[in-house]
Amino acid sequence: MLFEALIIKCIQQIKLERTVYATYHLLKGKKSIQTLHDAKLYGLERYYGVYPSLDKRLFDSKISLLLKCEYIVRNSKEESFITITTEGIDWFNQTKKQVPIHYFYGHHNTDAFFFERLLLVIQTYTNIKMNNFSFIPITEKPEITNWVRQLYRNVGKNPEEILSTLYDELHELLITFTDLEASLLVDRFTGYKYYGMSVDQLSEKYELPIEDVPLLFMGMSQKMQQLIKQNQSAYPLLSLFIVNKQSTALITKTAQQTYHFLKQGYNIGDIARIRKLKENTIQDHLVEIALHEPEFPLSDYVTVQQQDMILHAIKEVGTYKLKVIMEAIDDTTINYFQIRLVLARMERGEEYATN
Repeated sequence: MLFEALIIKCIQQIKLERTVYATYHLLKGKKSIQTLHDAKLYGLERYYGVYPSLDKRLFDSKISLLLKCEYIVRNSKEESFITITTEGIDWFNQTKKQVPIHYFYGHHNTDAFFFERLLLVIQTYTNIKMNNFSFIPITEKPEITNWVRQLYRNVGKNPEEILSTLYDELHELLITFTDLEASLLVDRFTGYKYYGMSVDQLSEKYELPIEDVPLLFMGMSQKMQQLIKQNQSAYPLLSLFIVNKQSTALITKTAQQTYHFLKQGYNIGDIARIRKLKENTIQDHLVEIALHEPEFPLSDYVTVQQQDMILHAIKEVGTYKLKVIMEAIDDTTINYFQIRLVLARMERGEEYATN
């Protein structure tokens, strides 16, 4: 039910402004400017990238199920556009009380590697405690294994002390979850001569839809990180598992390269020539930078008067569709790039927002 609830939530927010696959790309965490922009515009940043392994066939099957249940309907003019029905709203309002949709905080606020670090630390120290140094790690990702080696060097090599502290801190966190959720997490742990249960096994044991299990782990991981950040003194060990991101870390590498030249004073045309890219591509990078960088110099590209005109048009038309916004602006000097920049800087909840 959690997966279906997330789909309904996204469709409810986006309305008929994007195709149904905007929701698919958002949940999967597609690293495109359009998807990142949608997440911010429609107040869905907390759900961006919560299901990175999402398969398109699974998504399509859930859409078909929701259509059959009449919780959503296709647009009569364009089938790829979907809207939520009254029945769908009623179902969602009831279901959200039963599933932890509120656990998600989004990748921009959380560390994607937190959960994997936790799993490997538990495996590592339980094996070290038993003087077993030849176990096969549950992950071979260098960013995880190197971090655990660094923790081992910096924090200490006393497994009893580490495991005791970890137990106490995890216990404090897990009492904030339901018994089922806590048990699900513990059954995932791998220790000395014990392998954590697979997603399939957990789905069968707890009678959960298989697609909900990774979502539950993602939601629990993100909620745990928020609790730790709110009271780091209560979680001195687990707070080390969270590596805070810089705002530029959220920007793609190619956009970061453009940002490097931008900060050196180069204009769009100069950067395009240096990087041998089209100016439209550099503009895409600037929109991406504007999404994440609080210090982005918006007024260098859109005057204050133009910003006011664009915001007024957005309020008047009640949509984020570029073409509709452009048609409502009585100023031929304003272009689509400027509208996209203003949209990128908008904060959800202001008086001109449409949801």
